Amino acid sequence: MFKFLVLTLGIISCQAYAEEDTVRVNDHDISAIKDCWQKNSDDDTDINVSKSCLRQEYNLVDAQLNKAYGEAYRYIEQVPRTGAKKPDTEQLNLLKKSQRAWLDFRDKECELILSNEDVQDLSDPYSESEWLSCMIIQTNTRTRQLQLYRNSEDFYPSPLTRG
Repeated sequence: MFKFLVLTLGIISCQAYAEEDTVRVNDHDISAIKDCWQKNSDDDTDINVSKSCLRQEYNLVDAQLNKAYGEAYRYIEQVPRTGAKKPDTEQLNLLKKSQRAWLDFRDKECELILSNEDVQDLSDPYSESEWLSCMIIQTNTRTRQLQLYRNSEDFYPSPLTRG
């Protein structure tokens, strides 16, 4: 059950940057998941506590994702690209398509993680907890990406760069 967490920590550590102005892994991403898992002492009542904790964390990060997506969408609506006089429907449609594609990727990625479990069914509390851990990490990653679109410097390609 901790295999996924250890693997994910290693991958995210490799992706983290040391520079101050770049997006880094938020310690909250991992610490919240770790805290939830530590509520489990390998008996079924504790795993339900862990699962409930992970579900709450996922609901929180999902709300943050929706907020970041909404901010990017509204920015495209309100700030036309250079030379354009009206909202850029092409760019709005591309943002929608990329978000839908990302949602599909996230779901498939977490299915892949779940495929390593003994019971690959979300009705199993251990499997559901692994799946929720994956969903939290993937959702946090996408949220930071959408936030970077608005807060990017020249070194990060952003569809929201104007001017």
